[in-house]
Amino acid sequence: MARFIISRLWTLFLAMVSLLVLFILQYPVANLCTNLLMMTFGITSSNGQLLLDTAISFTFACALYFFILSVHKGHPRGIVLFCALSITLFWGIESGFFIDGLSPLYPAWYEINMGINDLLAAAFCLVLFARVTNKPPVPEITADAHEEAEPPGRHARLNRPKWVWLIFILYLTATLWSVFSYALLYSGAVPTLKARHDLFVTHAPMFVFFSLVTRILFTAAAVALFSMKRLSFYLFSWALILSMGAMVYHVLFNHLTALMALPVLVATFIGWCIAGTVLLYCFSLKARGRLS
Repeated sequence: MARFIISRLWTLFLAMVSLLVLFILQYPVANLCTNLLMMTFGITSSNGQLLLDTAISFTFACALYFFILSVHKGHPRGIVLFCALSITLFWGIESGFFIDGLSPLYPAWYEINMGINDLLAAAFCLVLFARVTNKPPVPEITADAHEEAEPPGRHARLNRPKWVWLIFILYLTATLWSVFSYALLYSGAVPTLKARHDLFVTHAPMFVFFSLVTRILFTAAAVALFSMKRLSFYLFSWALILSMGAMVYHVLFNHLTALMALPVLVATFIGWCIAGTVLLYCFSLKARGRLS
């Protein structure tokens, strides 16, 4: 009985923490990303802003739901449904939809989408997760069959997909380029505006610290993936979360946008998209039993 109560309390705790994270992603983080992308791509129309906000909110919800489902702790499907229903109820109460109906301040399609956005994300993740995890694992080759079929070491190379090689090379190159870029900045070899240089020097320690930690995590994740280890999925997850969190922190408190030109902002967003795609690829390998 005591174990049952502790298990349910633990599930409730995980559900509340997940809901808190979802609130943070859906409101301050999503709004910040929407504003950054609007400035980056010069979007000024209200419909463009609403479409962008819809896409970002859906993406963040899917990312969190996939992460919850992949952890397998405390009834993850129930937690995903709890988060989706809670956000929907919160929207209905906060917007006054349950009392006054659709608001005239926004288009009807946007109001309806905001009501079902998280439910659609939860349904999409649950269906996709079920399809991925129901795939049969790759059969293992015994040592005797391995020795008879091919020379030692060949099977390990054949089991490493070409995308793993590409991801490993990509992140290794990115790490070397980051180290080289910081060396150029600190050495003064790259000319910069005095105001931008002073701002960089002022906030450099914290900025460089977060950058190096995230780069180390991404590199370690790439090495773990190259070794076909299950750890790679978790390292990529934490690296991506830390990277996005560090960007939000610097934009809010250190005015980092003054340091970053338009190509840098675009490159940062593309890097997040690549990391998210790699994360889903690692999850697929993990679900199919390709990672040990």
